[in-house]
Amino acid sequence: MGYDLNNSNGKYFRWNMWGWAEVFNLACAYGWIPKGTEIHPCSKDRFDSFEDFEDYKRNHEGTYFSNDGQMVSSEDARAFSNALESSLDDIPDEKLDKRKSVPIDDKFMKERAKIWNQEKSTLVVRFSGESNKSYLKEFIEFLRDGAFYIY
Repeated sequence: MGYDLNNSNGKYFRWNMWGWAEVFNLACAYGWIPKGTEIHPCSKDRFDSFEDFEDYKRNHEGTYFSNDGQMVSSEDARAFSNALESSLDDIPDEKLDKRKSVPIDDKFMKERAKIWNQEKSTLVVRFSGESNKSYLKEFIEFLRDGAFYIY
C-alpha cells in the first residue's frame, strides 16, 4: 500500500506506506500541527448509497492515513512544507548508516538545537543522503502548489 497524492493542477507525488509515515512525523517534529483532512467533494461517487456516504462523513476523523481521496487544505499543505523546509539544515547531504545511532548529548543539542529526541534524530538519519534529501525537496515543492488529495 502506498499514498498517491494529487492536486488540482495535475501534479502527482507518491510515498510508500513507511515513507509517508516518516515524512509526516518529520514535519510534526519540526513544528507542523496537522489540521486534519477534509472529505473530497466527489467522495460520494464511491459509495453505493447516500446513507453509506452520510455514515462515512459522520465517521471521518480527518486522518491522513487512509486512501479515501481526502483533501489536505492549501493552508495545511503550506504549513507541512514550511516544517519540512526547516528540517533541511539538519539533514546531512551525505548518507548516514541507518544502524548508526546519533548520540543525543549536550554538545549535539547545542549544535543542532532543533533535534530534541532520538525519534527526531532517527528521522534525520532516514532522510540523509543526496537522493533522499532531493526527494524531500521535491515533496516540499509539491506541497507549495496547494491543496492535495490522498488516494
